Amino acid sequence: MLKVKLERQLCTEEEQALACLKPELGGEACFCLQLSAEKTIISCESCELNFKPWWIDLLQPKLLTRSRLSSRKTEAVAHAVLGSLPEPLVYDATAGLGRDALILQSAGARVWMFERNPVIYLLLYDALIRAQHSSLASQLKHGLPRLMPFGTLVEQAKLLPAPDAIYYDPMFPSRTKSALVKKEMQLFHYLAGADPDTQDYLKQLGTLGSRRLVLKRPQHASREMLSGFSQFSIDGKACRYDCYQPVTADRT
Repeated sequence: MLKVKLERQLCTEEEQALACLKPELGGEACFCLQLSAEKTIISCESCELNFKPWWIDLLQPKLLTRSRLSSRKTEAVAHAVLGSLPEPLVYDATAGLGRDALILQSAGARVWMFERNPVIYLLLYDALIRAQHSSLASQLKHGLPRLMPFGTLVEQAKLLPAPDAIYYDPMFPSRTKSALVKKEMQLFHYLAGADPDTQDYLKQLGTLGSRRLVLKRPQHASREMLSGFSQFSIDGKACRYDCYQPVTADRT
């Protein structure tokens, strides 16, 4: 169950996402989404889950250091998504925490993010507002990644230019040993759950005319086939990036 505490006036983008919130998000656990003047926070009022109040922070020291050092050579996600494309326009189909988008932006891409979970969207929108006037934003050639209006990439694609690359990071199924999963990802699983439509959505993304489509998967996951595309994979530390390119496109 999810309840909302409004403590400030919302912008249009936030209002659109808030209108799509469903009280049953989170299942039997009781969550509270607080939108205050300081930040947007999600907290859990179910004591047995032991979640501390949490928000997305793009200015964490570790993330800032990683962003500063990001390149196609140091980051597997940048290697997979950007290849040798010069300053490509990348659509991040599932923005989530915004970290991968930030890494790709730091490596030279222009990233537009899309998010269809209203809670995650509101948390990420707030994080970007708080990061706008930071040194991070001024250090990036193209500024911070751009968060598009609430909704899916497929829903908005007809009004947008064709991207050079699309990055798709669906929610992985929960591990049986939950201690192996960070608290923030456990929270995400409660709020969003696994994506049951990964294969169908991948096919839809394949129709949007990008030169490269990258699917992030667990190392052990089976590979999804996509008709009309050649495929290769790049290994990350704890995941795999399956790269799809139209058979008529040169590998770049």
